[in-house]
Amino acid sequence: MILDAPERKAWERFCNLARVAAYTVISKQKEGDNLEKYFAASNSAHGFCNYYNECFSSADKLYIIKGGPGTGKSGFMRRCAALAEDKGYHVEYFYCSSDPDSLDGVLIHSSKIIAVIDGTAPHSYEMVYPGVRDNIINLGEAWDESVLDKYRAEIFRLCEGKTLEYRRAYDATGMCGNLFAVISSYVNKLIIGDKLESFAAKLTGKLDARGCGHVGIRLIDSLSMKGCVRFDTFERMADRCVVVGDTYGAGHIMLDKIRRQLDLRSCDYYISYDPIISNKINGIFERGSRVAFVLSDPRIMLDIDADRIEHINMRRFIRAEASEVKAELKYTFSLYRSGIELAQRHLARAAGYHFALEEIYKEAMDFDAVNKMTDSFCKKIL
Repeated sequence: MILDAPERKAWERFCNLARVAAYTVISKQKEGDNLEKYFAASNSAHGFCNYYNECFSSADKLYIIKGGPGTGKSGFMRRCAALAEDKGYHVEYFYCSSDPDSLDGVLIHSSKIIAVIDGTAPHSYEMVYPGVRDNIINLGEAWDESVLDKYRAEIFRLCEGKTLEYRRAYDATGMCGNLFAVISSYVNKLIIGDKLESFAAKLTGKLDARGCGHVGIRLIDSLSMKGCVRFDTFERMADRCVVVGDTYGAGHIMLDKIRRQLDLRSCDYYISYDPIISNKINGIFERGSRVAFVLSDPRIMLDIDADRIEHINMRRFIRAEASEVKAELKYTFSLYRSGIELAQRHLARAAGYHFALEEIYKEAMDFDAVNKMTDSFCKKIL
């Protein structure tokens, strides 16, 4: 087991990704893959931003898994989800905003809605209705404390190193938040508001949507140790996809106008927020008429039929004076992208510490006991 120089291991593991611009990563579904893939948290300009309450509040039963890194939390959830799908139940998957290969939670839609979530830091989740709705699954019952005691000093060192790298990453995303405020100070004055409002009303007026005003948060984007990862879940679920151009970074203003119109009509929809700017909308899925509204994204080429796609050019809603500040905006956007790339580098270094911690905890775990716990749990809930 190699535990020395975790930061060096992180670079060895992610070196190729670190050289690539952060906006080039895309996670597309495989052909025939019907998984609903989302995030339930983000690494934002204000630090770790948790949407657990919004994503899992619909659960009739909620199970919170406690355990250290590498103790089998993600595997536990994958096993539950696989068995649920084998029984014909619909499952929503929520991936970790820092490590998109790992799960943060699953929502199983059977006769009841069952949530199984990772409840360890930083996404700690406190029980609201203990025993009635909320229950604890403690994977710590399957570890050998004497093994962990042997690595006590090393665990402390790795945890401190991981915390420091996250702090540096959030300093970088905080810089992005300040730069976005500068961008917004330009863009808000360039938008032709009345024209935008009228267009959004006309656009949503075409929807044959009926609902009760239920709004759910489902994030499709995340800044992770592997760069900016984008799920194409909204596009794949949609019968019609409206792609909004992001000229001068103004596309989110159109999405906000669309959201307001959907609220006026009491539509049911999922909303996704930008991973850095947590009040900036980057996607909406209107559930009644199955229409997706998403920002145009250079990382993704839609493989859905062209007759199901409508493109909106935002230039028509931007004043001519925009050309006078184009250079300033271009420069500010370049700084913004640099901030994201810097944050990703620190997240990659944090990953080195995290994976070193996983190796320690794996050595201490009795995974046969974990598997028995998983099978017993699945038999109870499914």
